[in-house]
Amino acid sequence: MMNYLTNFIRILFFFQFLFNEIICQVQLFYEPEGREQHSAVILNRKLYISGGTYVNEQGPTKGLRKEFFYYDLSTPSEITGKVGWQEPIGIIDIPPPYYGAAVVSGGVNKNELFLFGGIVKNTLADTPSPLLYVFNEQQNSWSTPTTTGIEPPRRNNIQAVIDENGKMYLFGGSDLRTTYNSMDILDTINLIWSKGNDIGAPSPRVFYSATLLADGNILYIGGQTDPQTGTYVPLSSVSIFYTTMTYF
Repeated sequence: MMNYLTNFIRILFFFQFLFNEIICQVQLFYEPEGREQHSAVILNRKLYISGGTYVNEQGPTKGLRKEFFYYDLSTPSEITGKVGWQEPIGIIDIPPPYYGAAVVSGGVNKNELFLFGGIVKNTLADTPSPLLYVFNEQQNSWSTPTTTGIEPPRRNNIQAVIDENGKMYLFGGSDLRTTYNSMDILDTINLIWSKGNDIGAPSPRVFYSATLLADGNILYIGGQTDPQTGTYVPLSSVSIFYTTMTYF
């Protein structure tokens, strides 16, 4: 009887080990399809990727991606031999397929992912989806939070920046009809929208770079003023947004 029980336990442990190995291999060798204009952000030593677009092989229109996955930065690719993309298991309410959205990590405990804007269904006129999505890593779920203040228009191709106070800065962007040069600010802790001063703001633009400086201000360089004609902003034209005074 004792030998039977011992063998049963050994077999049970063997199958548990085998199952864990299979799960690890599936997660390690998950290979997402190619894409562009996706959203990427680091949250708690994980690089999260979501959305994006690709050229449809059946025609000139673009296809949209919905997948949401991450790379664990605590496991260097030099050790695994390749980038081990993984999909969160049991995730709830993933946002619809989109591209060109802005994303930062913020919230009360800096363990949430804030996703703003983007293009859904290729046209904004057909986009009834929420303007803001939040992913909570601890709860492993997406939500559409209720905010206060003046909600900005939906835009895409924005470089979002978040400061040490949990404020998310969104400058410029396009809605496929108009290119903006306004500054919208979301307090990711209290979920309050506010606006920066438009006086002295640089020209409307998309595809620029936005860099948070050591003093807490934001440096904007380059981009396009008109995506339709491809008019570029000279790199000699540099703009600084002063976050404490909320103006350029």
